[in-house]
Amino acid sequence: MKQGSYPTAGAIAQTVRHESTSLNGVREFFASAGIVAYATERSGMANIAARTTLAPTTARRISTFLDMVTPAVGGLVMQPAGVQALQLEIGPMTACGRLREAADAKNQSPVGRQRVVLECLDVSSDERWEWMGILSYDHSFRLKSGQFTTSRPRVTFHVRSGPHPTQAQILVEIRHADDHDVVTGWMGALLPASERWSFLPFALLNDRHEEIRAVVAALGGTNARVANPQLQRRGTRTSAGEITEFTRNMQDARYTTLMQGLESLLDRADAVDDAILGAFDLYAWSGSTKSPVAARLRLKQLNRDPLTVTWGAAREQRTASGLPLASGVQLDADGWEAMTPVGWDEDRKMQHLRGVWHQILSSVATATARQAA
Repeated sequence: MKQGSYPTAGAIAQTVRHESTSLNGVREFFASAGIVAYATERSGMANIAARTTLAPTTARRISTFLDMVTPAVGGLVMQPAGVQALQLEIGPMTACGRLREAADAKNQSPVGRQRVVLECLDVSSDERWEWMGILSYDHSFRLKSGQFTTSRPRVTFHVRSGPHPTQAQILVEIRHADDHDVVTGWMGALLPASERWSFLPFALLNDRHEEIRAVVAALGGTNARVANPQLQRRGTRTSAGEITEFTRNMQDARYTTLMQGLESLLDRADAVDDAILGAFDLYAWSGSTKSPVAARLRLKQLNRDPLTVTWGAAREQRTASGLPLASGVQLDADGWEAMTPVGWDEDRKMQHLRGVWHQILSSVATATARQAA
């Protein structure tokens, strides 16, 4: 797209019709522009876009919304990279404090090729975290008409001290595919190399089944159910004589299943596929005991990617007319279908994901300590 030009209504409508475009992002874009859109299907949203003339400044912001991903969270761990040099006993004495000091010094200064800028630095809006920041960065988007447009989406992160003063835990709220990498790159450029800090994506161990047991127990207890696993080849296989040729050459296996217990998935991975569990859907109750909500999440850690938790859906124990279901509902396939979807907004979904990430960090720390004992 040339300097001074902007996406036309036809180009926007063509992009909205494409199945890869985020409909939730389209709705948020219309809302930010003051447009009331009642359409629920892709074709209806595209027709609205085709008939709407947007101001150039509004149209240029569209790339912030059209490729939004399903809300998710991931994390980083700040810790020493090797032996650190002696430091004077002045200023922050923790990794969390040092990171905030460096971030404050870099406030409003662009970093890197994407011109990443810290727009906000404040106490975290979530009481489980100490402080938070909001970054904006250059983001290019190719419309289906072939035009390119650039906008500056924002990504929010939260920071708190880790188990040791030399560690800090960082949570990243993911709404675009690049968000996690943007935060990682920006933090890596904050501190001088002489201080020897590293920012590592949070991930479970390579042989992670014990940690997965701890995570599922923390999130849902004995009532948690899982489904739709994705298995990946282990780094170290058992001897060739103990497994079939197919299993020996299997790299990745995806299964479509109904809800079941976690142990059945792990048994399949260990005894049949000689693999590790890389991703799965988790169903667990959330909220108060008087009005519980069943939530579906997707936990994923494939190859060398970090662990992420992606929003799925939520349902409550009510009929479509709003009346409570006649009897207690079990968390299984039939119970899930009997319940009614809950229309949480994006902020409520992210709040739930932050709570899930907090539980994951606590459960993994407990599992690691138990294994080390």
